[in-house]
Amino acid sequence: MGVEKILPLLTVFTIYSTMVLGSYVSTIGAGLACPDWPLCPFPTTWEVLVEYMHRGFAMLSFLLATLTTYALVKRGNKYAKATAVLGLLLLIIQVFLVGAIVIFSALQPVLVTVHMGVALLVFGLYTIAAAYSVKG
Repeated sequence: MGVEKILPLLTVFTIYSTMVLGSYVSTIGAGLACPDWPLCPFPTTWEVLVEYMHRGFAMLSFLLATLTTYALVKRGNKYAKATAVLGLLLLIIQVFLVGAIVIFSALQPVLVTVHMGVALLVFGLYTIAAAYSVKG
């Protein structure tokens, strides 16, 4: 199994983990435990640690998605390429714009919902890309 088959699966797992952590952050009311974006203070409480982990997984997801998209553009089929490129574009918007707006808006419910909606789209696109890449 080549890198163009393994990376998409790892990316999907990491994006899913980011979403689970984000849901947990919301559930325990820790969304503003790190009041700045993209930085967090040193984790001294459980809430800060969980929010820190969510942001760390988001950055790891972005890195893996970038590597996945590159690998699929080089060696993947056209459907895997297209879904990965669209997923990466949405992920760039999600990580560098929507996430910041959510924090700076003090977690306005509509924006938190948009944040989750974009995450679901990215997850879906990379799941499709992974399926196409494994299928060959």
